[in-house]
Amino acid sequence: MQHSIVSRFEGALLGAVLGEVLGYYALTKAGQPREINRWFPGLSSTQAIPPSAIAPTLLANGNRLIQQSGQITQIEPPKQRDNAAILTLTNLPIVLLHHASDWQLEQQLSQLIESWQIPTVTGKAWLEMSQAIARVLRENCPTAEWLLNLTAALGLPKLEPETTLQGVNSTAEATQSRSLTALGGLHDLPKRVQQLIPDSQAEGATAVLLALVYFLRTPTNLPASLLAAAYAPSIPQLVCPLVGTFAGAMGGRASIPLMWSIHLEKTPLLGLYRADIHNLAQALFRSWAGVLSDDVQLEVAIAAPNIIRPRI
Repeated sequence: MQHSIVSRFEGALLGAVLGEVLGYYALTKAGQPREINRWFPGLSSTQAIPPSAIAPTLLANGNRLIQQSGQITQIEPPKQRDNAAILTLTNLPIVLLHHASDWQLEQQLSQLIESWQIPTVTGKAWLEMSQAIARVLRENCPTAEWLLNLTAALGLPKLEPETTLQGVNSTAEATQSRSLTALGGLHDLPKRVQQLIPDSQAEGATAVLLALVYFLRTPTNLPASLLAAAYAPSIPQLVCPLVGTFAGAMGGRASIPLMWSIHLEKTPLLGLYRADIHNLAQALFRSWAGVLSDDVQLEVAIAAPNIIRPRI
């Protein structure tokens, strides 16, 4: 394996938090490319946490899962139940715990979709994005088929059959003019989605579509993917964290630039420190691996017989 599972867990969580901070920064610096391109953690103050910040809820849900041994009954639904992007991000710990099995992941999310009464389109987008993240965690290389599957699940016009990853990895405008002709260009995408999907659900659907496009352009370069997503035609505060999740899951901790990592050690992001994210990733990994307790003073971990997974 190129990157360990625990590294991918931490990369996905870090990418989500970094992306949300950059997304909010992009909102304040709209129309100022020079400022956005120079962004790094700590450049803008994160002391004033936006009321709609996702990162604190993500951390809280992860800790609840750990305390409840992975049971989802204690997870609280977000206020915006019709937003697929928010549902994907706030429940990212569920994806990490069940990434190894598409069936288990679908069972967990389907249970929440039913109990929370999630709208059909939103539920489909949430499930598709969560399974896509899980595939990246399993080191399945991204393909343009993801766009086909997602647009089909959302009931949007089909992409051209000859869509290829090479086409997706070209410039965003060229990609959209070829691959999403029925939807119009990239900057027309939010408007087109809103015309085809109920208004209350359009924002989340737009975010997941845009995030997938930006990630597929440069899947192995987290900074490039994030900075490109900062120029998303709408809702960068949702598009950026989704892109960061994908890129972090693919590249693990190593995908975070050294300069960003240095600042992360001493700079809180939306009230969270690097240690908070690191500890959550470690705890989720132990839970996924089947470890019942992990005392750092002991040389061995204690677990039920034949349950520890032989992967790191």
